[in-house]
Amino acid sequence: KKEQWMKKIRALRSQLKEMKENKTIEVSTYRKLYRKAKGGEYRSRAHLIAHVEQLKAREA
Repeated sequence: KKEQWMKKIRALRSQLKEMKENKTIEVSTYRKLYRKAKGGEYRSRAHLIAHVEQLKAREA
């Protein structure tokens, strides 16, 4: 179980880091999403990306 969580959280964190570096998300958003990922809110990388797209749609 721990190994599964580690594999998932590493993927999510690397995705978040990439998004932050590409200026897809701001640092404040990055911190919020990072904490949510740690809390287990996102099932997968795709789920995280879909959530970010929803946030962007709301802002626009």
